[in-house]
Amino acid sequence: MSKKLRLLLDECIPASFARQIGASSGVSSVEVINAKHRLENKGTSDADVMAYATRERRILVTVEGRINEKDYTICTHEGIIVVNATRRHEAEKANLFARFMQSGHRSKSGHAVTKLRLERSERLERGPTGSVQSTVFDL
Repeated sequence: MSKKLRLLLDECIPASFARQIGASSGVSSVEVINAKHRLENKGTSDADVMAYATRERRILVTVEGRINEKDYTICTHEGIIVVNATRRHEAEKANLFARFMQSGHRSKSGHAVTKLRLERSERLERGPTGSVQSTVFDL
């Protein structure tokens, strides 16, 4: 049985990309931060977004690399997925995310920081000794 993800999409995720993410078979539910969301669309701090995602037990999906393991310690939140293809067309980002959702790496994204890249994606998680371990993978 594969794990379905509960996601919170950051305000920086374009609407068409958000629809494609929501249509993914590996997603159980999606909340999108937009003008109608209780966090609203602009000006909500990253810390408030992460606090909300943690409280609601959702993995945050963003394209902003500044939301990472340095400011948000692994295992203190449900997880972060950063789609690192900022200079790419939305279709390429959606394709990258779709490949991730079909991979075995999706089920390991909880309580980790997953950085999706066109080449050599990476998952950072806490190891048995408490140190951060990096797993590099291709999609």
